[in-house]
Amino acid sequence: MFKKLAVIGLATALVGCGTTNRALANDIFTRAPSIDYTKIFNERTALMGVLAFLKEKPYVAPINKTPVFFNHTKSDAKLDAVISQFPHNAFDVTIKSPTYPNQNRRTYMKLDFTVSWNNTYLSQLTNVVSQSSNPGGKGWAKIVGKKHWTTPGYDVRLDMTSSNKLMRGLYRAGPQLLVRVGNRSLGCYNVPELSGLTQGRMAKHKMVQPNGNGTIINGWLEISTSIQFEITPDDDIGNTRIFVVNQNQCR
Repeated sequence: MFKKLAVIGLATALVGCGTTNRALANDIFTRAPSIDYTKIFNERTALMGVLAFLKEKPYVAPINKTPVFFNHTKSDAKLDAVISQFPHNAFDVTIKSPTYPNQNRRTYMKLDFTVSWNNTYLSQLTNVVSQSSNPGGKGWAKIVGKKHWTTPGYDVRLDMTSSNKLMRGLYRAGPQLLVRVGNRSLGCYNVPELSGLTQGRMAKHKMVQPNGNGTIINGWLEISTSIQFEITPDDDIGNTRIFVVNQNQCR
């Protein structure tokens, strides 16, 4: 009798404390190990310290006790020289086999072609821009070699004189496509991705893209498009060419 009352009293005490037999068993057999939060925070602090160490430090200009003068004549001359070859030496135009549609009693030539950067010119431009680098400059240039949402590329810091020279030299050229059939010029055609101009439509990507104090050069970009124009029996259609020229050459 007393043993039975003792068991009932123990059960009542456990219920009164908010603890069941199952909870007591779980507490005994499945109790989680204690966590040393101090160790975790110490490891996190160490990791944050490593990341802070690896982070690129801002450039700090040296404090000169005496005047320091620089001669930019050679670097400016090299930059001017490579800009002067833009756009006529900067791009390759690959023409596919033409087709000849007929419309309203007239015969046309349709040219499908691709415009891409000339690798030799792009390499020269990259080298010259890197030689003009200035770690403390407020301008910049970025040569992007492949398409990616993060626009990875080769970043170069430039002083504002070099940055503006590069931006104006490339962007103001406004490259156009000049078409010739034999000795006959058919005039110029504008492709916004090439020229950077927004006549008619806005290009999502451009060969040369000004951005604030700098210039993005999309070396990965290839433009595939077509041109259609009327021809005559007297045209030398076997000698059809497309040139990339400065917009000043187009009237």
